This record gives sequence, C-alpha cells and structure tokens, in this order.
Amino acid sequence: MTKGSLIIDTSFIMPTLGVDIGEEVLKCISLFDNYDIFYIEASILEAMWKLVKLIRNDEDMVRVMNGLEAVKSKYHLIIPTPQEYIYAYKVYSLGHRDYIDALLYSVSYMRKKSLLTLDMELIQFIRENGLDARYIITPTEFLKK
Repeated sequence: MTKGSLIIDTSFIMPTLGVDIGEEVLKCISLFDNYDIFYIEASILEAMWKLVKLIRNDEDMVRVMNGLEAVKSKYHLIIPTPQEYIYAYKVYSLGHRDYIDALLYSVSYMRKKSLLTLDMELIQFIRENGLDARYIITPTEFLKK
C-alpha cells in the first residue's frame, strides 16, 4: 500500500517538542505512520519562537532537543523553491499577515500536497480571496479519512 503525503503546520510539530496542543492534534499524529510527513524549516523556527518563552530549565531544553531530533529524523524537510516564496508573498500581500502560513499554503498548493492545519483563519482567507483550497485539510477532515 502506498503512503499518502502530508505537509504539516507548526501545530503538529509542537507535541513532539513537549507542548500540549490538544487531543485532536494527538489523534492526527497517531495516524502519521500511514503518511510521508513533510515540514518546512520555518515551522521549526516558528515553534522555537513559541518555546523560548516556555523553556525553564535544562530538562526542558533536553526535551526540546530530543523533539527536534525526532522531527528531523521522522519527517521530511521541504525546501521551498523561489517560486513558492514569491507565491507566498502574493498571498501575504492580499492581506494574510502570517508569512509562514502563506509559505506553507504556497508549498502545498504548488506541489499539490495536502496541508494539515488548525488555522481556520488561513482557510477562511484562502477561500474568501478565491484561492485554491482543495489541498488544505483540517484535523476533523483528516480524522474522517
């Protein structure tokens, strides 16, 4: 059986780094063995921006380090192309002010790979601006598969 491909947003990286995002995210992650999981390096940077406020001691740092190693060994890194960066800028310039989300969408759209995201604001923005939303899926949709 062929595995499916799935690009994940930062929310699905956070539990591996020790941050509880909720039961729905954990249920999705439990199904990841059936997929080739992809991420962009900007999602790691975004996760670290959030984590620097939460790290309190050496134990926390070790947990984050182990989580980063797990992400990098289990998931596949996508390096966005120049065209994907430019398309993300176009999405950003339409008014969506989270460039990392715009970049995730751009990579998903241009590579025709599903993007698993919790970001309902991004999904609504994509739809309201007449952009192609067929590759974006929510956890609820993913869990129904």
